[in-house]
Amino acid sequence: MWFDTSGQTVVTGLVRTDRTGPPERRFDLLVLADGFAVDRFPQFVAAYAGLRRELYATAPFGTLRGLVNLARAVSSERLVTGATLSDHRMLVLDEDAAWSVARSVDPDTDAVLVVVDSPAYAGVSGHLVAAVTCHEQAPRVALHELGHAVFGLADEYEGPGSAPGASGPGEPAAPNLSLVGDPALVKWRDLVTADGSVGCYEGADRVSTGVYRPSPRCLMRSVHDPFCPVCRMAITRTLVSFRHARPLWC
Repeated sequence: MWFDTSGQTVVTGLVRTDRTGPPERRFDLLVLADGFAVDRFPQFVAAYAGLRRELYATAPFGTLRGLVNLARAVSSERLVTGATLSDHRMLVLDEDAAWSVARSVDPDTDAVLVVVDSPAYAGVSGHLVAAVTCHEQAPRVALHELGHAVFGLADEYEGPGSAPGASGPGEPAAPNLSLVGDPALVKWRDLVTADGSVGCYEGADRVSTGVYRPSPRCLMRSVHDPFCPVCRMAITRTLVSFRHARPLWC
């Protein structure tokens, strides 16, 4: 790795920490450092280690880690702007720039997670790309944002108002949201349980009424909770699709 004389980061070589198989049959996640000066680089390495540890400690990734190739590198340019040094939660991610850097480092990359050198509690996601900070909760926030970016999961937390929510009118495409409040008819009815761990719970997609989520608790609702069974199923289906070299979003 190397840095220019101003202390700004320059693209470094790829460090592969988890190589479980050929990239065409694995989910290849690249974690990019953004804005780390040379004296802060150990913090990125520590942040990456924390992300990796949390990823594999969270179901279903632990049992499916053989389908994941994981690597890290340092970005050549700033990819994230916005309230990165404040108390706000908003980050602004340049998705095109993130992908340009990722492809230059590893053309086989399937998804990108950017780690920005900031202590703020924040995260953002786009299509197959997400960003988090170095906050102590960043590993959990990263899982939430990857839920959006890679696995098509929607927010399960509430907000003021009623349907339609953030997903817009009509039945949401996300596997963990529905306008149907009947457990016998909802899209995840095959996973509904008698004990209520999976059912129909009103309040999700940033509205309080008219949109239903599968479980009382889920990482897509709060970063302090595990993924619910419906979200775990969606993640599993996507990761397994890589085994056959046919990711679900293709």
